[in-house]
Amino acid sequence: PAATLPTPQDCVDSRMPPIDEETANLREELGKLAETLRAKQEAVRDDTSLGAPGSKPGKTTTKKMLKGHINKVTCCHFSGDSRHLVTGSLDGKLIVWDCWTGNKIQVIPLRSA
Repeated sequence: PAATLPTPQDCVDSRMPPIDEETANLREELGKLAETLRAKQEAVRDDTSLGAPGSKPGKTTTKKMLKGHINKVTCCHFSGDSRHLVTGSLDGKLIVWDCWTGNKIQVIPLRSA
């Protein structure tokens, strides 16, 4: 749903100063640019549908099993180049991984409060 910009009448009603013509033109241009951007993002986004109810969304495979945590992994974050991964676990450790080799680069113990 596209956000609607206030009209000059809205500004008068809410005791704001009136919008001049230049500001109105800029808001209109901004709205058009935002809509163009939304359309381009929609064209390149991944398909988020899960298919028909009861169907499996797709086949997943395990590429590498990274072993190092002794409790549930609660979060993970990939670096921008997808070379490194940081995982956090209930065991109180952060582990930095090299995704290409599967090796641990660094183990960071966290203190609990």
